[in-house]
Amino acid sequence: MAACPPHCARILAFLALITALLLLLGGVLVLVFDHQLFTSILEKNFPIVPGSPVYPHWLKLPVPMYTSIYLFNITNLAAVQEGHKPILQEVGPFVYEEVHEKVKVVPNPLNHTVTYEQRRTYRFVPELSRGALSDRVTILNPPGATVNFLAAKASAFVRLTIDVGLKMIKEPLFVTKTVGEILFEGYSDPLLTATAILPDIIMPTKMDKFGFFYGRNGSDWFDGVFNMYTGEQNLSRLGQIASWNYTQQLQYYPAHCGRVGGAGDFFPPARQRTSVSLFSNDLCRPIELSYQRDTAIDGIQTYRYVVQPDYLANRTVRASNWCFNPENEVPSGVYNATACRQGAPVFMSQPHFYQADPYYAAQVDGLRPQADRHETAFELEPQTGVPLTVKARFQVNFHLQPVPQVALFKSIKTDLFFPVMWTETHVGFQESLATEMWFLSHLINICSILGYGMMAIGMGVLLSFVVMGVSYHVSKVRGNAQDSAILNANLIPDNMEDSE
Repeated sequence: MAACPPHCARILAFLALITALLLLLGGVLVLVFDHQLFTSILEKNFPIVPGSPVYPHWLKLPVPMYTSIYLFNITNLAAVQEGHKPILQEVGPFVYEEVHEKVKVVPNPLNHTVTYEQRRTYRFVPELSRGALSDRVTILNPPGATVNFLAAKASAFVRLTIDVGLKMIKEPLFVTKTVGEILFEGYSDPLLTATAILPDIIMPTKMDKFGFFYGRNGSDWFDGVFNMYTGEQNLSRLGQIASWNYTQQLQYYPAHCGRVGGAGDFFPPARQRTSVSLFSNDLCRPIELSYQRDTAIDGIQTYRYVVQPDYLANRTVRASNWCFNPENEVPSGVYNATACRQGAPVFMSQPHFYQADPYYAAQVDGLRPQADRHETAFELEPQTGVPLTVKARFQVNFHLQPVPQVALFKSIKTDLFFPVMWTETHVGFQESLATEMWFLSHLINICSILGYGMMAIGMGVLLSFVVMGVSYHVSKVRGNAQDSAILNANLIPDNMEDSE
């Protein structure tokens, strides 16, 4: 067979080069480069260090966060004061836009952590609220409920002293105040006024007013001091809380119940269909959520995690929870936060005692637990760990106990877990981040598609190369055969035809 002409050889060499490059690049994208590229992007952009793209977002969250607050108005106060079951009316939501800003930031490069405090500011949003801050609501008075807790543990003589003191200052067990006073403005209380004159050794923490969020708006000390891993050397520790208030073991609870852990504002990437946890300084413990199902938001694949019933269960349901209520066991569904609430008998639950023992909801009328309104759920993009939606919902209840020797508590006939308020902290998906999040969440698939596409094109070019070679060979063979036939015909002597 004759050799390929020079121009043909050049074409074939070019096609061979293209084929090799396409197969090589495609194979690298499919087998190696997709995950390495994605990891490289995360390692370059996600550590919480000055200069990284996420650092400004960590300093001040760019997405709006809203806190919706619901109060339980007592509609039958006179009957409750006579010992009857409370009838509660949920009022609200009273919605506040919440802004988080990191302050007093100190990097710790030796162990790749950052120490900081957090300033929270709240702005009332009337157009999203149902009701005004001037609305008057009747609730259990938390200072009075705290005295109940102390009196229940006291001796008979101390109870008598408490009874005399409460009568002198006319401390109420229930109050009617405006929503603004109950939440941020605060209201004067006889007990707080009386204890303000006590020496620090007896009453180290003093308040001139009471409000659930009194003194919190704009403060940079209320949330405490956090120490968090930056993820600079190990992305799996990105955003994980290393210590809170300079300790890894809280004094509030023994054993593992007092350990600090969970995420801060950021979750590590490469989420699995298992569980996640977020440290809450309001609860003094991590919020634990378990994988529920795959979801999607605007074409972005997400994992949905929810709080499970055993998160707030007692030791008979979840043995490891023994240390949250080491002294007095209570039915499942509430968490004893007294130790981290300066001695106030606060028991946290999910709103309307959702997923709790029916014992609690039966103590009052007006509660209707529903999953869609009362569960805590996060939706995270699994590759990056970025939360696209967050709904954290918890209820504040005060534990009241019978104390017959104190007149203020004569209406309390049995242990009562009295709901006062519940909150929902909500972060929704931001359309402005949709394109960026879609690209990140699909980057590995994009690389795989490109890789397989390149390999397919390379195989197509290779096939074309083979077909062209075969065609060229066949044409040459046919051409040679025709040339031989013509040559043979030309070699026949003329006299052979004449002789015939």
